[in-house]
Amino acid sequence: LEKEGLPQKMYRLGDDVHTRVNVKVYAKNGETTDINEPGPCIAHEQAEAFVNDFEAQLSFADIVVLSGSLCGGIDGRFYLKLADIANKHGCPVIADAFGENLGLLLQAKPAAVKPNLKELEQLLGKRLTTLPQIYEATRELLYRGAQKVLVSLGEKGALMVTPQRALYAPALEVAVRGTVGAGDSMVAGLAFSMYEKVGDEQALKLACACATACVSSGATGEITTGMIRSYEKQIRAETWKEEASV
Repeated sequence: LEKEGLPQKMYRLGDDVHTRVNVKVYAKNGETTDINEPGPCIAHEQAEAFVNDFEAQLSFADIVVLSGSLCGGIDGRFYLKLADIANKHGCPVIADAFGENLGLLLQAKPAAVKPNLKELEQLLGKRLTTLPQIYEATRELLYRGAQKVLVSLGEKGALMVTPQRALYAPALEVAVRGTVGAGDSMVAGLAFSMYEKVGDEQALKLACACATACVSSGATGEITTGMIRSYEKQIRAETWKEEASV
């Protein structure tokens, strides 16, 4: 992060805490297998110290992204607590969590949530096989507190739904070199769009362009602004029609 010139503040848990290792196995057919270790167990005192540190940083923040799983020792209400603090400081929250963590985060009325299809199905406890079903599922998340829902659908594109409208972006046909980081890249594009205060169509196109650049490069460190802008020009964001399906 320092090499890239990105401001950062790390919170250290101590020398006795092990490093979490995630292994990605790439097959020749393009499929990726994730072997993800659980994070370390966090003591209550450590969690509270982090909350204080988190709140101190909010005076410098424009947007808060709460992303990924939580370590042992803390439950989904920890994310909810962070979101409530961010709201108090006027920082919009993007929630990129799953399961109970995402369900609880909805109580904080996040500015946006970004589940993938599997995470959306897990949260609602049902299979979603058509775009109308996915759309109805996003409406349920809006009812439960989300202000905007962006669902990543892999090779089938992405659906963005707000209380006023629904937009669909078909995926570009690109050679997929790896899917690791694609969802995170989409969140990054959405966060930047919110920071720039662009319209929903442009936000969806940029979010999808970031994800496309990620899967086509196969390495998060090789994505360039030029790649993203090139894909952004090619992506269509169109008003979704009820009769459409995937």
